[in-house]
Amino acid sequence: MEKVQPPDIMDDLYENKVVPAENNGDNAENEKTTFNIEKTCLKHVLLAMTISGNYNPCKRKKYGILITIYRILILVAILAFTAKTISGFFYISDKDFFGHGIVLTWNVSCLFMFLLTLRMNHSSFGNQERTFRFWNTTIGPQMEKLGIKFDRDSFRKRQIFLCCAGAGFITILLLFSALQLTGILGSGNTAMMTTPFENTPFTCFLQMILIAACGFQANIPALYMVVIFSLLTRCFRGFNEYLHKKMCQDACRLPQTIQKIREFYTDLCKIVKDFDKDFQYLLGNLCFWNITLGLFTLYVLLHVNDGSLGLIAIMAYTFWLFLSMAIVVIVSVFAALVHEAAHAPLDSIYYINVQDITVEKLAQLNLFLSKLTGTQVGFSTCGLLIITKEFILTIAGVFLTYFAVLYTL
Repeated sequence: MEKVQPPDIMDDLYENKVVPAENNGDNAENEKTTFNIEKTCLKHVLLAMTISGNYNPCKRKKYGILITIYRILILVAILAFTAKTISGFFYISDKDFFGHGIVLTWNVSCLFMFLLTLRMNHSSFGNQERTFRFWNTTIGPQMEKLGIKFDRDSFRKRQIFLCCAGAGFITILLLFSALQLTGILGSGNTAMMTTPFENTPFTCFLQMILIAACGFQANIPALYMVVIFSLLTRCFRGFNEYLHKKMCQDACRLPQTIQKIREFYTDLCKIVKDFDKDFQYLLGNLCFWNITLGLFTLYVLLHVNDGSLGLIAIMAYTFWLFLSMAIVVIVSVFAALVHEAAHAPLDSIYYINVQDITVEKLAQLNLFLSKLTGTQVGFSTCGLLIITKEFILTIAGVFLTYFAVLYTL
């Protein structure tokens, strides 16, 4: 008997599992498609989330306990960094108070981000796992059935690129910290002080661990949201191309499959809403603390810098300013792209030829239009407002106005 070689397993949007069917004489399907977005589209970013302690990929209890212990250690590290920064106020000079305040703000924002990610992954309070299941059982099969294109290879490359960029940024941050702690790059950055402890090899090593823990919390959840936003944007754009193609086939007449098209769009909007139930708190925390940090840093650079700050301190403040602004802008841009792509089908709907349209199709069309125009599909900050391109212009206006006021004082 010849030895049968197992088929190659390809990373794809779904996993193919062959299920034997009974020989009943008809052409019954003998292959069942099972989608798994966690192991394909989000594989690398969820690995980064696991390393940062913000995700538990292990469904088995014994491995879940190890992840829980790992998360507790990260929480202890963030709390220790926060406590060390607070106690440092009693030992530093007056000129370092502003820098220490920036570090404390960063510590608190990282702590809140970590707690919110724990809530997001909790089975009772979070919606992430249920959203993944809905994607695997509904969105993925519908995309395949309708023939909606999704460039999996391109998305996988973008996901890997983003993960590498995040890892590279954290590596640079740790390298910069090590150079300052060893005195090679000078001093003046209060984030690198081991105060209230003496600067010894052991305290420097602990400081590096604390900086790494907070560095992961400050960047990896934002990276995760950017990947999710990019995924949803591509799905909406694929749907828009499919809808435009359907509209152009028959002189812009309403497609026969308008009900299935509308149902898929509604399910895709439900995915956005379910993700937003968790992301709205992450986005609110990210925007509040980073905008506060950016405005405070700008105040220090323009109003407090009277020549007492050294070159390294000015470089550190400038780094904090651009980092806080960059995080808000990058995450907001990707969130705004989801909103734009979700409402793009209106451009195709308005050109529909309604001549000789039936009552049933007209009802489906009205339902489709009410979904497109009646509600804002997108991600919000604590449920207060949807992140759009206008939101980004508002944030830019706040910074420019604040800069102008400080500069004239």
